[in-house]
Amino acid sequence: MIIRRVDSFDLDKESPFFLSKLLCDSLGTELNKISVFKSEKDTQPIANLTYYAYRRMGVDAVITPPMAPHCGLHFYHRTEKKLSRYSDEKRALRAIAEYVAEKYPSAHIDLALPPEIKDIQPFKQVEFKSDVSYTYLLEIGEKTEQDLLSEMSSERRKNIRDAEKKDYEVRVNSGSEAIVTLVQGTLESNGLKSKSEQLTHFIKEGKDKVFTVAVFRKDELQSAAVIALDKSKAYYLAGGTKKETAEAGALVLWRAILEAQKHSVKHFDFLGSSNPAIEKFFRGFGGELTPYFRIIADNIVFDFLRSAKRTLGK
Repeated sequence: MIIRRVDSFDLDKESPFFLSKLLCDSLGTELNKISVFKSEKDTQPIANLTYYAYRRMGVDAVITPPMAPHCGLHFYHRTEKKLSRYSDEKRALRAIAEYVAEKYPSAHIDLALPPEIKDIQPFKQVEFKSDVSYTYLLEIGEKTEQDLLSEMSSERRKNIRDAEKKDYEVRVNSGSEAIVTLVQGTLESNGLKSKSEQLTHFIKEGKDKVFTVAVFRKDELQSAAVIALDKSKAYYLAGGTKKETAEAGALVLWRAILEAQKHSVKHFDFLGSSNPAIEKFFRGFGGELTPYFRIIADNIVFDFLRSAKRTLGK
């Protein structure tokens, strides 16, 4: 297998959102786009992926791109034979592992793989460590509103019922400025980070790949969600809610799920959270807890700086 860094991907309709030109254009030169080929002569890649590489205070880091849940690794098979497909994937994963290990021998590496990638043995063979993160995947497909509501927790259904009794107005694609401001404030209040420029880019340039849902009361924004789309899934990229209107947060996600159904996707991906309160909120919508692997290589200096930042930030 041969790995090349490319300027752009030649994507097909099956490619995930997290390889899209929209996502790639929202990041700078620190985003690396990588294609895997079977041989030097091959012009059609067997796999594509991205990662974010940067250097701070003399330390290299390789991580999942900002606002992406994983590296977008996607395989393009030209055979229907199961064994051949499996062998190609195995060899490609080993090539990726060796490439990252050789190119960044002393870096801190924390790179998430998509949930469908279960084979991390090639990374283990190159002496990477691994960890597991989680998301909630809600199957929406052809389900009715009643089906979806019945799968939720009683608390979440109550949130939605309470919100629908109030004078909220729900708007789809209502603009970007107020939404980005609300999302940014919500994330910061939970100790999380988001790039406002990147979020603005998604909303303004997303066209058929991104939509927003916003809940207003007397023309004042109460809650908002930014949703990305590809052929099979809708992804909850970011959202925000005013603290005093918690039920509006349930309403905005509920309406986002219904809007996603209009685009004929099979699943709604909440993209997970390590924040206990947010995790509980997502869980209430009835999705299936879904693990995905992260590939890890520790850097002692990087870990010390990160630990010191946490301590000083308390």
